[in-house]
Amino acid sequence: MTYEDNINAGTATITITGAGDYAGTLTYTFEIDQAAPTVTLDDTNLDKTYDGTAVSAPSVTVTLPGGEVYSGTPIFTYYAVATDGAATELDSAPSAPGSYKVVVTVSDAGSNYISVSETLYFTISEDAQAETTTEPETTTQAEATTQAEATTQAEATTQAETTTQAESTAESSDESMAESSTAVTESGETTQSAGTASAENGGTASSRSPKTGGTAAPWLALLFAAALGTLSAAVTGKKRRGS
Repeated sequence: MTYEDNINAGTATITITGAGDYAGTLTYTFEIDQAAPTVTLDDTNLDKTYDGTAVSAPSVTVTLPGGEVYSGTPIFTYYAVATDGAATELDSAPSAPGSYKVVVTVSDAGSNYISVSETLYFTISEDAQAETTTEPETTTQAEATTQAEATTQAEATTQAETTTQAESTAESSDESMAESSTAVTESGETTQSAGTASAENGGTASSRSPKTGGTAAPWLALLFAAALGTLSAAVTGKKRRGS
């Protein structure tokens, strides 16, 4: 028996030739199918937390039957996976948070091997630490704004109270000064009236004094009038200062 093309995938031929009591030749053909490479994927580097960089390709191991060494390059195709399972092909490896799958295809192992694909699903999670950091900063900014508004309002209230108190004090001072001026004026007028009445009474009494023959001593009337004039001048001076 002889064989032809019976090593690689394809059509092979076997020829049988008779010997001894047997004569003749028989020829048969048969097919050698392509083998399937064994593709093993390592998903260790796929699931990750968002860091702004694209996901790394998974590690791929291709095993060929018969101990051959695979020297080709696998093809990586990435898809975004929706909640309903629908997949949308991406141009490159993803970096944003979400659900994905990667299909690894080995199609260049040689003519003796079929194309084989394996699929891995993975997730890029949101950065929880970044969210936690952002929230306190927002809260702190809001607290600072509220505190500044409260401080401004308190300062405005204090300033208004101080202004009101100053105005009240000035008004009270003005009222007290006016009352004092009125009292001095009234006192001066009362004293002057009293002085005038006394002068008139004195004059009358002097003119009617029986001890001097019906007329009081002139020097006594002059002295009394001078004293009343001095007192009236003093009261008038106080009145002017109060005004």
